[in-house]
Amino acid sequence: MMVRFDLNEFPVKPPKKWVDSGSNRVQIRLLCVGVWGVEMHGWAANNIVDIEMESSASGGVCLVARGEGVFLRGDFEHIAVEGVSAYCNE
Repeated sequence: MMVRFDLNEFPVKPPKKWVDSGSNRVQIRLLCVGVWGVEMHGWAANNIVDIEMESSASGGVCLVARGEGVFLRGDFEHIAVEGVSAYCNE
């Protein structure tokens, strides 16, 4: 399962290539492998959430995203950062 989200703030000292390209948003992609369970409520296109990750009782990783009217919880064997990129959000 792939989870993709944008950071709320652009880095103070971004890589030169991000500055040169005019980027102003950072996107992180997490690859969640070995899905043991997923619960989701109220998800829409532009949610604002707090994201937490911690060890789960099953020995894997628990990812929780909470926001106003929105909830996502997933229990996975492991989670890896698949990519970090920047783009221009005009």
